[in-house]
Amino acid sequence: MIKTKNLFSLVLFWMALGLSPFALGQTPRIQWEKANKSCFDFLNNGDLNSARGVCSEAVRAAETIKGDLNPLAQSLSNLGTLLSRLGEYSLAETAYARSLKFAEQAAGKDSTMAALSAGALGLLYVETAKLDLAEPLLKRALATDEKIFGPNSEYVAVDLNNLGLLRIKQRRFSDAEVFLKRSLSITEKLHGKNKIDSTEAMNNLGTVYLEQGKNQEAEFILQRVLNIREASLPALHPDIAESLNNLGMAMKAQGKFKGAEAAYQRCLLIVESVMGPNHPRAATVILNLAEVVGAQGRNQEAEALISKGKAILKLER
Repeated sequence: MIKTKNLFSLVLFWMALGLSPFALGQTPRIQWEKANKSCFDFLNNGDLNSARGVCSEAVRAAETIKGDLNPLAQSLSNLGTLLSRLGEYSLAETAYARSLKFAEQAAGKDSTMAALSAGALGLLYVETAKLDLAEPLLKRALATDEKIFGPNSEYVAVDLNNLGLLRIKQRRFSDAEVFLKRSLSITEKLHGKNKIDSTEAMNNLGTVYLEQGKNQEAEFILQRVLNIREASLPALHPDIAESLNNLGMAMKAQGKFKGAEAAYQRCLLIVESVMGPNHPRAATVILNLAEVVGAQGRNQEAEALISKGKAILKLER
C-alpha cells in the first residue's frame, strides 16, 4: 500500500548543478552523464530490469570524477531508489546512506542535496518499519527545504507527503491527513489538478481514507489517481500497479468483489512482468486476490492462490 517515494523530478535539481556534458570536457563526467541519464530514464519509465546495469554503471563512473561528489551522491540515490523498488532493502539502505554521506561532504548538512538524501533514506525506513530512524530524517528534510525554498515549494510538498506516509505507518491517521492535504494543495497549485505530480499525495490520502473506513471516498480518489497515471505513464509502470492494488482494496472493503478481482489481476500482471513472479509484492497481490476469490465462493481457487503467495514469501526469508 505504501511505496517508496519517487524522487526523480527532484533529482533534476542535481542535474542542473553545472553538470553539463560540455563542462570541462572531462571524459569521466561525460561517461557518468550518459549512464546517469539512461538510469534516470529507465527508472522514470518503470523499466527496473533495464535500470539495474546502467544505474550501477553510473555509480562506478561517478566514483572516477575527481573533486566533485555531487554526481556520486545523485547516482547512489538513484541506485537506492531502484533497489528499494526491487525489494532489496538492505542494499538500498547502504546506497542511500552513502548518498547522504557524500551529499553532506559536497554541500553541507543543511543543503538541499543533503535534504534530498535524508528524505530518501527516511522514507526507506518508513517502508521497512524502522519508524524511529525515519522521523528525524524526514523532519530534517522538511526543515531544510522550508528554510531554503519557503513553505510552498515542490521540495516541501515531497517532504510533507513523506511525513504523511510515516504517520500512516504510526496509525496517526488524522495527522497523516493534514500532511497529505497540505502536500496535495502545494502540488496542485504548482502543476494544476489532475497532473501526475499530484498523484503521490492523492494516493496516500486514499490510503488514509481506507484506514478510517471511508471506503467510498477512498475509491473515488484512488480511481482518480489510476486515471491520471494511466494517461501519463507506460502501461506496465509500477505506479499503475500500486493504484490498481489500492483500488482493489477500496472495492473489496465495499463488497465489490468482481471489480476488486479485476483490479488485482491487472496489478499482478504488471508486478510479475516488471518485478518478477517471486517478488514479495507479487505475493501480497496474490493473497489479496485470494481473499476476493474466496469471497465469491471459489474456495479451491482461493486456497491455491494462498499456497502460491505463501510459497513466494518463504523464498524471501
